[in-house]
Amino acid sequence: MISGSKMYGRKDKIHTWGYCDSCGKYLKQMSYRGRKWTHINFIPIFPEGPHMYVIKECKKCNVGLHLPIENLQELVGNIENNAETAMLALHDGEEYFIEKNENGEDVKQLCVDTLLSAIEMLHCTGSDEAVHELLTALDKENYRKIYCAVKGKLLELQGDMKDAIVLYERAVKNFPDDENAYWLLAASLYNSEKIRESREVYESLLNTSSERTEVMLLLLEVYKELKDYVHMVDTFEACFEAHPEFAKQKKFVKKYKKACNKGGVNPKKALINID
Repeated sequence: MISGSKMYGRKDKIHTWGYCDSCGKYLKQMSYRGRKWTHINFIPIFPEGPHMYVIKECKKCNVGLHLPIENLQELVGNIENNAETAMLALHDGEEYFIEKNENGEDVKQLCVDTLLSAIEMLHCTGSDEAVHELLTALDKENYRKIYCAVKGKLLELQGDMKDAIVLYERAVKNFPDDENAYWLLAASLYNSEKIRESREVYESLLNTSSERTEVMLLLLEVYKELKDYVHMVDTFEACFEAHPEFAKQKKFVKKYKKACNKGGVNPKKALINID
């Protein structure tokens, strides 16, 4: 006999692609209405709580955001309000807007990040009219680089990675100073298994981004995929030099030594032997 609990009665399914924070994979996800039931031999016996709206449930690990149905409209309303605030800031020529955090402190929010998050959540909650209104508002000449990013993100969610990459490439070409476009393009190329192309974009970011450490960590994965152990070793050593505390992370050091072994070089003991 098999007993347990799982979601049943899934309705209004929305299939998307995205990155799962839980298992670290980029793959299919699903948003839907449902309810968790106790089951015996996968036959639902009795419900375990209220009807829920599940957002971006991972196909691999089944983890997603569970929200009571009665709270869904409030969530959508907050997302729309944030998107409107970001649009007003853009209209005034600002890249940021200010909002209060939980402690009542002023916090800068980047408009493009807010709009990227908005298009994702609005799509995953089935708010098609709000998605259309947001894209229409952005489809103006003075918002072109943000439109390319937001429209590209929507296409990526829908599984149309080819056209998403076209938009990201257009943004990089027409707005070479827009770091955000490079991040979106590099990630989409990597997730499309275009590893060599993603390498070029990440290496461009390495020379320009303020998030240099994050770029290096991503490049380690790229070089590993390409079996480029020479650049992998160089990047590990750059990480140690920038962040000596990494030498205290046993798994990180172990990966460095493995890359050295595959690359036919000796680890630099001065970088990793830290008390």
